[in-house]
Amino acid sequence: MKKIFYILVATLVLISCHGAKKAMQKGQYDVAINKAVVKLQKKPNDPEHLQVLELSFLKVVEQDNRKIEFLKKEGRPDNWDNINAVYIKMNNRQEKVSKLMNIPHGIEFKNYSPDIIASKERAAEYYYVHAEQLLKNNNRKDARIAYDELKRVKGYYNSYRDLDQLLVQAKELGTSNVLFEMKNATGIPLPPEFEKDLMKISLSTLNKNWIRYFNEKQGDLIFDYTILINMKVITVSPESEKQLFYEEKKKVRDGWEYELDEDGNVKKDTLGNDIKVPKYKTITCKVVEKLQSKSAVIIGSINYIDNRTNELIRTDPIKSETFWQHRSGIANGNVNALTAKTKKIIGIPPAPFPRDFDMLSDAGQILKRMTKDIIYQNKNVLY
Repeated sequence: MKKIFYILVATLVLISCHGAKKAMQKGQYDVAINKAVVKLQKKPNDPEHLQVLELSFLKVVEQDNRKIEFLKKEGRPDNWDNINAVYIKMNNRQEKVSKLMNIPHGIEFKNYSPDIIASKERAAEYYYVHAEQLLKNNNRKDARIAYDELKRVKGYYNSYRDLDQLLVQAKELGTSNVLFEMKNATGIPLPPEFEKDLMKISLSTLNKNWIRYFNEKQGDLIFDYTILINMKVITVSPESEKQLFYEEKKKVRDGWEYELDEDGNVKKDTLGNDIKVPKYKTITCKVVEKLQSKSAVIIGSINYIDNRTNELIRTDPIKSETFWQHRSGIANGNVNALTAKTKKIIGIPPAPFPRDFDMLSDAGQILKRMTKDIIYQNKNVLY
């Protein structure tokens, strides 16, 4: 049993070493270093992992130095961000290896702090200056790029010159402001309460990183887009009353009778008893039903307008309808002949018709929900 255990341990050690060595042979030097470090933490003097660690460390440091040299010679100011990232990676790798109890003699450590600080300063300086230049172009696209670059500066320094003020400026300049408005093109005057209620669409949930929606003008705020509900048709139908006359019938059980054979004699069952069968009769009831109805409809379109060019960039038709109906009835006859549906209206008096304003308000509520759904579906139309 012990022999099997030692064989398994030896196999795992061999596989582990091969794993680190194989990664090194593939040029995956950081992977090889990580594997070797894990093993050397448990077995500090393992010669094979010490060798893999040394060779991989020297190779990857050489690679990183060549990369930094190339980026510096290229002379592009936006390279300092990448240079800083390489220095940080080299420093982190070195910190990991330095914690080992036994470090290969060929590995020499370097103080990367001055390089990290210098490249960090150069990178922050580049992004800050470039963002300032972009903001001078005074357009949304460049302002959004400037905002991202200023956030990079924020990643380096929480406090840097007038960074916070520039971030606010870039955010404001890069944000599209959208005004939601309504236009009554029907020629029919509407109560102020109706228009006011219709405009109470909650659009704040539609706000995203670079888009803000407003239900009303905000001082001197410039709006890039307008979403306009253009109402073209508003109608409320006349009050309609119809009388319906009909009769309902039903077969009901009415006692029993003897079952007769062809000769008119009473039939007998197998025990000699007279056979009785149910007897039915038809009952009827006449109904006078009054059907009251009224409807309202709003037809229009939702238009997306680019205020900079006054261009209609999208339009969606919209139609909102609401119906009111009331049934009442009078029965004359046996009410047991009526269906359950008809019974519900018997004895109910006629109802007062709703006001035109109430009908339009109901249609307006439906219109509000439809409008919000359409705006949400079109959320990528604006940018």
